[in-house]
Amino acid sequence: MPTTYDVKLIGKREVAENTMEFRLEKPAGLNIRAGQFCDIVLPLPKGTPKEATTHGFSFVNAPCENYVAVATRMRNSPFKNAARGLEIGSMLQIIAAWGDFTLQKDEAIPAVFVIGGIGITPVFSILKQAWHDKTKHKLTLIYANRTRAQAAYSDELEQIARDNVNFTFVRAYTRPRTIPPPSMATSMLP
Repeated sequence: MPTTYDVKLIGKREVAENTMEFRLEKPAGLNIRAGQFCDIVLPLPKGTPKEATTHGFSFVNAPCENYVAVATRMRNSPFKNAARGLEIGSMLQIIAAWGDFTLQKDEAIPAVFVIGGIGITPVFSILKQAWHDKTKHKLTLIYANRTRAQAAYSDELEQIARDNVNFTFVRAYTRPRTIPPPSMATSMLP
């Protein structure tokens, strides 16, 4: 059964173009499995619509880490605008943990993840925990984004791939370089 925890915002950083990670203190008693998710509840005035105060997120952190982290693309929504404005030290709540999107316990069964964009968050948690635990799982990640700048946690994933012989990291970019829009391309023809 999920539990509500009061937590402090201890950090926030950009992890990709228009993508922010929010780090929270890890509350005593919170037990998660890599790949699970939670709800974040922001401290907004009473009467604020629920869609502006509560949002579900996969954990980015692995259970072995001493903080809680979530990440999101920063679009123009009431919740994300409020989250963007949070000061370090702000108190908020997490309701956790849910979900069964976790790594198979049998290390003889390989796992292949085909992920796009911010969908990396639960898989990143799983990969970090497997790396920490030194499991024998054969893991492959095919990670698609428009550009490398939009690929959250690329540097960390590349480090895991260098350090873990059981992990294969395949990057796919649909727009690896800037291509002029069709109207500009045709106007540049002789």
